[in-house]
Amino acid sequence: MEPWQIAVITTATGGAFALLGGWLGTRWGKKTEHEQWLRNEKRQQYWHLYQELAHLSESLPRRSRGVPIESLLEVKATTERLKKNQSTLFLPTQITAEVGEVLRRTNAYIDDWTAQKPNEANIMPVDERIQNILNLMRKDLRID
Repeated sequence: MEPWQIAVITTATGGAFALLGGWLGTRWGKKTEHEQWLRNEKRQQYWHLYQELAHLSESLPRRSRGVPIESLLEVKATTERLKKNQSTLFLPTQITAEVGEVLRRTNAYIDDWTAQKPNEANIMPVDERIQNILNLMRKDLRID
């Protein structure tokens, strides 16, 4: 083989590896950028969901507290906001199901309070499910 042929082959091989490396680096960078964007979007949505769930949990009437009608109206308004926003959030199926169950149990609890028959058994799972939702959010965001 002639020396010039070796030089051409070596140069062509080096150029091919450089192009391949550039292409792979660009592809990896785009994937990483997309994953970061997706994570930021989830964080923002989860933050709004967290605020609503925390507000719901704090405003739920308990036997230990007095139950002004404003409290019941506030809980109803919060559940309505959650129900409306749930369809616009890009939540994993498991979190969506948990939020739906929180809404169902909360509405049952409020209906019981309205009927003057508060059933604490309806509200205990709500607190547990809210905690479960927070754990699912942490897991999805790879926190902890």
